[in-house]
Amino acid sequence: MKLWKLLKNNIPRTSALLHGSRMLKVGVIGAGRGVGTTHFALMASNYFANGLGYKTAVVECNGHGDFVKLYDETKNMDGDMRCFSYKGIDCCICPTTDELGQLYMKKYDVVICDMNYEAKDNIAEFLRCDVRIVVGSTSVYKLGRLIRAVEGFEGADFMVAVFMSDKKQLRKLTKNYNIKAVDIPVEINPMKMTSETLEWFAYYLGIT
Repeated sequence: MKLWKLLKNNIPRTSALLHGSRMLKVGVIGAGRGVGTTHFALMASNYFANGLGYKTAVVECNGHGDFVKLYDETKNMDGDMRCFSYKGIDCCICPTTDELGQLYMKKYDVVICDMNYEAKDNIAEFLRCDVRIVVGSTSVYKLGRLIRAVEGFEGADFMVAVFMSDKKQLRKLTKNYNIKAVDIPVEINPMKMTSETLEWFAYYLGIT
């Protein structure tokens, strides 16, 4: 709790969010299934909503259905499964492009989009985001998909984030493609993060 207060009160905020001038759109796109994209999106949502106190929505754009399981966790079966509140975060399930546009019209400080590189609509929306993060894996049988995504976004401003990475492969990605490629701290529960993980978000997202 002390670190939450530190992040909220004692670190100078430079984000335009404070001035009410715009909403921050964060794109989190997965280079393949099973690389932790949704888990990371929820961690980021927790950081913004409960760490910094911003009104935050996380949107499942990839059609994977993971948010249905999350909805069951709320124990609020009378609520709207397409958009519900969980741990202080608004969670919206599988909106179309039009629905996403309507969501952007609401007064959120931060909207985090959970995306899939294999979906063309997701790629276009990802490139429209203010902050872009490609989540992938450096394991032997998944690295190729990550490299394909990195090459596909050549020329765009984005970072690569990997759970339990091969540090050598991260260094290669950084060198070969001139991008930021970093290891994500492992958290079993994205709603309960250590001080080190909170500092990681503050450092790499550069938004406080």
